[in-house]
Amino acid sequence: MKPVRLALVLLFALVILTTSQAVEEKYPGGKIKLKYEVDNQGRKSGPYLEYHENGKVKVKAACKDGNWDGAYATFHPSGKPHVTATYKDGKLTGAYTERTELGVTRLTATYKDGQLDGLLKVADKGVLTCVQECKDGEPVLPRTLAEVHTTIAAIEAPPRAQPADTLTAERQAALRHLMAYRYLVGVPYANLELDEEMNKCTTAGARLLEKIGKLDHTPANPGLPEAEYKLGYSGTSRSNLASTGDLLKALELYMSDSDPGNIDRLGHRRWCINPTMQKTGFGKSGSFSAMFSFDTSQKEIPDYDHISYPAAGFMPIQYFNADYAWNVSLNPKKYKEPSDKIGIKVLSQPDAAAKGKPPLKPVPLNLNYKKVSQTGFGIPFCIIFRPDKLALADGKRYWVEITGLEKKDGAAATLRYMVFFVNQD
Repeated sequence: MKPVRLALVLLFALVILTTSQAVEEKYPGGKIKLKYEVDNQGRKSGPYLEYHENGKVKVKAACKDGNWDGAYATFHPSGKPHVTATYKDGKLTGAYTERTELGVTRLTATYKDGQLDGLLKVADKGVLTCVQECKDGEPVLPRTLAEVHTTIAAIEAPPRAQPADTLTAERQAALRHLMAYRYLVGVPYANLELDEEMNKCTTAGARLLEKIGKLDHTPANPGLPEAEYKLGYSGTSRSNLASTGDLLKALELYMSDSDPGNIDRLGHRRWCINPTMQKTGFGKSGSFSAMFSFDTSQKEIPDYDHISYPAAGFMPIQYFNADYAWNVSLNPKKYKEPSDKIGIKVLSQPDAAAKGKPPLKPVPLNLNYKKVSQTGFGIPFCIIFRPDKLALADGKRYWVEITGLEKKDGAAATLRYMVFFVNQD
């Protein structure tokens, strides 16, 4: 083949390989709906335009090999910006912004290789409803999921050599379970121990309750010898009490505390997770039990800002129920006494969007209970609330925001945190 002819053939082949075809799609009325180009393999390639039926631009983007690639923007029917982003090889990368029809920013985020990476901010009518740091598509939380799973499993693991008597074994199991709750909410747990004198007075207290046949923190003497009565009274008056002879079940009742007679203060729960506790005791008799709660001998108290239950970050669903009240106890050294006028929001965060897609809008939950308790069950400043129709399942996430608080110096304060429910089993 002559050189000139060979060059023409090669040029013709190159033209075939690089030829693109313009495509237009129209609405039934004849207005243009889509304009884009496809390569010789039928893949979108080059500029891409999509229009609303009113003729205004809906999507302005660029494609490469069938994927979004380059600047990406969507617009409301009014023509105002909706989404501003950048794609690379079909994956979101860099800054992402979403605005409402009124031009108010609803969401800002940063992506890397199609995954959230950086600060995610979600707002409703200009008010922040979520501020979450993300890394590799996952929220950055106080503790990793692996750390929570491993630590809880280690805390709850029974000793290799079980005690000879069942009551001691039951007490130790209850202590481990209490330690797990305390670990989750971030108060001292590792040095929590059973105290023999506390075991004795709670046992005497349970016997006193069995004698009178009801729960009573300050019972009258039903005819017991004075020494026996005083020991029992020391147990009933300084302990959490329950109408069950099962110590683990009693502990679950204390942490629930959400029945009509206790939800207004959550006193049993607040004693269980009181930061100053280091010692406790468990006793039972018949269908009554007691847990010593008034210990304040803990010296290693962290400089906490607040203590929340369910805990911020990863929270195993085995340690919470959907009908439980939520609470936040403020450090009285850092906050002024909260008022009943504080604002509380709980927003259900939607399940993770598909890779490369922006996150969906959170859904606010109604509260069926709200109260501020100033009584001193452990920490005095306690905010109590309960979301209605809570879905409790592995992977469910809830954003909590409490506004209207004041620091000790008078500065306005807002608490924001994420609760990420997970399965411990």
